[in-house]
Amino acid sequence: MKTKFYFLLIALFALTFSVGAQKFGNDIVIHECAGIYWAKPKISVADNGWIYVLMNKYGHPSENDETRIYRSIDGGVTFSQIMHGITPSDKKQGGRDIVVTGDNASNIKLWYVYADNNTATGEAHVFLMKMDADGSNESIAHSYTIASTQNHDVAISTNARNPDDTWLPFTIGFAASSNYNTTGYIDYVYSINGGTTFNRTVMYNKPNSEFGSIDLSIGQATAYLYYPYVGIVFEMDKESEKNIGFIAGRADGLNSTTALQVNKKYSSSHKTKQPKIQWLCNNTLTEPYNFMIVYSNYYNDSDWDIIKIYPESGYNLSNHTLDNLDYYYVASSSVSHEEYADLSYDKTYNHYLLTYRKTTGDESKVVYQVQHYTEALGDNGWTYIVDVSSDNSGTLSYYSPVVDIDLTRGKACYAFEAYTYGTTRLLFDSEWSNIGVEEVVMDGEFKVFPNPATDNITLRMNEEGTYLVRIYNMIGGKVATFEFTGTEFTHNISGLPTGMYLIKLNTEKGTEFNAKIIVK
Repeated sequence: MKTKFYFLLIALFALTFSVGAQKFGNDIVIHECAGIYWAKPKISVADNGWIYVLMNKYGHPSENDETRIYRSIDGGVTFSQIMHGITPSDKKQGGRDIVVTGDNASNIKLWYVYADNNTATGEAHVFLMKMDADGSNESIAHSYTIASTQNHDVAISTNARNPDDTWLPFTIGFAASSNYNTTGYIDYVYSINGGTTFNRTVMYNKPNSEFGSIDLSIGQATAYLYYPYVGIVFEMDKESEKNIGFIAGRADGLNSTTALQVNKKYSSSHKTKQPKIQWLCNNTLTEPYNFMIVYSNYYNDSDWDIIKIYPESGYNLSNHTLDNLDYYYVASSSVSHEEYADLSYDKTYNHYLLTYRKTTGDESKVVYQVQHYTEALGDNGWTYIVDVSSDNSGTLSYYSPVVDIDLTRGKACYAFEAYTYGTTRLLFDSEWSNIGVEEVVMDGEFKVFPNPATDNITLRMNEEGTYLVRIYNMIGGKVATFEFTGTEFTHNISGLPTGMYLIKLNTEKGTEFNAKIIVK
């Protein structure tokens, strides 16, 4: 039986220093240390653009596990350390995560959840800390301890960017994966009153199953009709089938479902890891069940790919079955490994944001792609934006990229690990737009720019020819058809409503090129 009691918080202390002058290629170096270890970053951006990055350092050959939280108030130019916690030698970390609520210096709150395992007593401890914007005035918002248990991971989420009208001012919750003896557990702790009070419930348990990493997302898609929902994904059956479990429910823990082994939509035998989930978060839309799950899939024990799981039209909490889910490929190449995916959501343009690590031979890079929410529920590809990191060969490897959106600057923000010559670095980058780049290049031959556009777009091909162009909105309606001869043509789009559009260009030989643009 699970038991619960409380214990005192391990003291934290704060340091402040600037790291903005230090660069690694085009990236900001937030932290650097000799030795090979995991840095496992997390990222959360406040609605005023302040950026928070957590470093979960463990596995160092000679140093204790530790956690550092950094903040940037200038768009990622400089970072200051606002929290530093060292894990005592008799404890091992069992996951860390952060989320930020608020939109100015007076009301921003930093929520930090961490799980530890006491190696001497066998107890598992979980704490949720609440801090001011600068890391000061920390207090325990919630905590619990379970005997004879090992924590594996924790994750936290909130709908504060788009709260519902019933549970005010916002909903916030975290989930933890653990094993009590040989039984795996998923605990869910939530607040429907902005973090004033919290409740804990066991969302799922499975005997004789080892659990692993976990992620959750709290989403709100229609303010007046639906409560916010929570989706939880986690590694399960790690010692045997290596499945990905998926639980959904109301964000207050009610109407929760059983755990589906969603990886079986694609394969019943492949190994899996690193699940992530993102629920659509824009309460002006009528999309109660629009979410995306991604995970890494080991194809035939030789090639890591990324698969997405999405709901079909018949999905709801009462029809939480594999038959109402489907899958499609996110990133799949026979010559490259794609893994360590992370998701976020941009409510301005209603895009799911995706980042992942891609390795080809001895070359490693971090990739950034986007997908409009109307395309998330289908067999659609992603719009490639950019390689966030510089290409490298042999001596440098990237790991564990995470992404969030800075709504004030229209930029996606990333943190990720880099290993080279016996040194581990925690890097940050926010150079890239949340919707695209100055030019969208498809197949190296077809260019459309600017993107986004307001009045005109220019279409450019490499070779002279006569081309048929059709423009579609995101529900498949044709909004323009025209031809041009030559290599370049400028088309007026000032009459189009704001949104994303698909451009199809056909050559005289019937070859088709596609590009997506944003009309502002």
